[in-house]
Amino acid sequence: MKHQQLFFPDTNGIKDAYGRMCMFHGCALDYDSQYLPFTEDNAREYCSMLIDKGYNLLYWILPWKAVEGSGIEQYNEEYLAATRRCLKVIEEYPLHVLLVPDRKIDSLPHWVLQSIGIDPEKLVDEDLKRYAFLTFKTLFFAGNCFTPDFSYEGESIQDFLQTRFTAAMRHSARRLKDCRAVIGFDTGNSAESGFIGTIIDSEFDLITRASGFNPKKHTHSSGKLLEGESIFLEGLQCPWKSIGLWSVHNDKPVLYHSDFFTKSNSHELNFTSDFLLPFQTFFVSELTHKHEHYLFIDKDSIPLSDEISPYPAALCGSLISMKCEFENTSFFEMEWESTACSADNSPCTELYIPRSWFPEGFRVERFEGTGTVDIADDKAVIQIRTLTAQKCFIRIVKK
Repeated sequence: MKHQQLFFPDTNGIKDAYGRMCMFHGCALDYDSQYLPFTEDNAREYCSMLIDKGYNLLYWILPWKAVEGSGIEQYNEEYLAATRRCLKVIEEYPLHVLLVPDRKIDSLPHWVLQSIGIDPEKLVDEDLKRYAFLTFKTLFFAGNCFTPDFSYEGESIQDFLQTRFTAAMRHSARRLKDCRAVIGFDTGNSAESGFIGTIIDSEFDLITRASGFNPKKHTHSSGKLLEGESIFLEGLQCPWKSIGLWSVHNDKPVLYHSDFFTKSNSHELNFTSDFLLPFQTFFVSELTHKHEHYLFIDKDSIPLSDEISPYPAALCGSLISMKCEFENTSFFEMEWESTACSADNSPCTELYIPRSWFPEGFRVERFEGTGTVDIADDKAVIQIRTLTAQKCFIRIVKK
């Protein structure tokens, strides 16, 4: 069942169906060994705690490994069902969810690393993980540019990785399609550029160590490779060595093209325009087909904050300034250019007050403008209605 679209992208931010500017107080959720931030059993307690802190947007991480960890198109239906049950509980609260696909190194299925020739069991320290991550991201975004002959199961490595990742997230969207709390997908998580755009000199030791050169003791290591042992599967080698970026001469690694990742046919490469945006366009087009009501945004465009303070959840007009302080007298101030609101129960500017303020209470110390300022029955929202377009100011003080 499709749900009505709640939010719409705008050049100045995000608007709701009434044309009000919407502001989110986002919270990233850590996950446990089951890739869930909480279980269905403790979901209500967790959601109540988030509401008390004033959050209204949750970043729900979807690790690729959690969705498709066992093999290509072997989706973890048990995990997706557990995720759905938690999201259905969230619907009971004034909380929205942005699904955040995760492809960081520890979120990659083993078969993905194997597809680029890496033995995941040999990533025994942070340096080797970093090499694997940078290589994966470079091949994921720009394999067709830098390694056009590198293929897996008949597809170029870039097309294979992007297609499989997108299919996994499309399958997740299909399993979670009836969760009203979900407003869309993040498109920017772990959008690091890999080696793209870098002069490789500073990373050359990292590259050669993955092939068994310059072994050394590492403080973060949980094991070690034998001297001369590489992290690659039997019969395979570093893809950058395969294309001639470097080779071994007199038993020593030699770098030939330090600027290899900065240009293509004399064109100065730009990660965002040349590689990231084309992938995001593909990703959105694949998921939008049956999920037109979803937003597709970069969550980094919505600031995270641990600060417990009031905020405008919906704003009729445009924000001029906003300020809050918590030393001595705790207060929140906002100035905005308000549009006209009718005097009935139609949409208006809504300021959310964190419930953690309630034990001591709060009061509206000053309001400049003409109209009404009402505190909703649950005392979590201040509703402001101005009958004409005007500049307004409000100051809220915690008692």
